Amino acid sequence: MSSEINLNCDLRIGRLGQEDRAQRHHAVVTLNDEQLAAVEGWRTAHGIAAQSDALGELVRLGLLSEIAKIFRLISDNRAPTTAQTCKPSDSQSGRDGGMKL
Repeated sequence: MSSEINLNCDLRIGRLGQEDRAQRHHAVVTLNDEQLAAVEGWRTAHGIAAQSDALGELVRLGLLSEIAKIFRLISDNRAPTTAQTCKPSDSQSGRDGGMKL
């Protein structure tokens, strides 16, 4: 069996240094019993009164998690390996025998 929940989200619009204006958006979310129980448990554990506020926060946290995964993927692909950063080239080896990093 599934349950429908009305989800109201705040979208903050503004510029740095100006007060944000919140716009409310409405969405209907359908969850199965297991998902609803998980949301309710999370909501209760975090002391959030409204179900829609809990769902909005869970959506926000999920999106931030996905953004962090993409950031790590891009960062890992761009970051040089230790071998690349510590391998002396001809121009890095000084006549004094020291290695420049």
